[in-house]
Amino acid sequence: MKKKKLADQKSVSVIPAEAGIQNFIMRLLSVSFILAILAAISLPAGAATLSGAGTSETLIEQQYLDFLTIGADYQNQQRDISTASQGKMRLKSQTIDGYIGVDPYKWLMIFATFGGSAAKVGDAVAYNDSRFKWSAGFDVNWWRYGVTAPAFMEGDLSLKTHAEFAMHNSGAGSEKIDWNEIFAALLVNYEVFVSKKDDLNKYPYSLALYAGPAVSWLDGDYYANSNISQKSDFHEEHLVGIVGGAELYAFSNLSIGGAIQYYDAVTLNASVRYHF
Repeated sequence: MKKKKLADQKSVSVIPAEAGIQNFIMRLLSVSFILAILAAISLPAGAATLSGAGTSETLIEQQYLDFLTIGADYQNQQRDISTASQGKMRLKSQTIDGYIGVDPYKWLMIFATFGGSAAKVGDAVAYNDSRFKWSAGFDVNWWRYGVTAPAFMEGDLSLKTHAEFAMHNSGAGSEKIDWNEIFAALLVNYEVFVSKKDDLNKYPYSLALYAGPAVSWLDGDYYANSNISQKSDFHEEHLVGIVGGAELYAFSNLSIGGAIQYYDAVTLNASVRYHF
């Protein structure tokens, strides 16, 4: 959930459509530039001549990054699945990923995650090897109401939607488990401020609590025997569940969160976000 800026409370003049489109394009170019740098530094290193000092001029000079959010996530998932060859079984997975989000508008956050997943099915004792996982989605803030009384409950009551598509790959050979997930939730959110909304230097800044119904479609496959002769498809046993969580804003731009999803078993999530 993207932190609201103090500037949001001031009156905002209407921006022509052309300027809005140009602003959106510049934001996307800035994020693309950051991703390109991250990709470049992750490549295998070789011998090079480096200079610690150089020209102070740059190709692109960024004035602000207040549209950008970065972070990290951990998920411990447990779901009952219906398999094509072995009936009802339990899928367990652990996922760690990095998060990057951009808000072209104050009410919309578009995000992507990149990381790895390890999983096991049924009676397997150990998780298989972690492989690549990615996801993409969006958050929409539909409605907000400011609560001013009583003073100790001052905060924002809001209605939000979260939607995400994720692709998980894990293991190899007979331990290979791959699956996709489509997740959506309608969340009622209440954010309580420790002092006042415009007191950005207060520590901690606020506490956000949220809960609501969720749906999660799973579609995947795994090998039902060790000689890789029987590949079995699976899908979720229960589609509809609930989700609830909390996000503590240690500062106005740094939050630590935790959440629980329940369909037929408990799935735990933990996250940290830095909001520029």
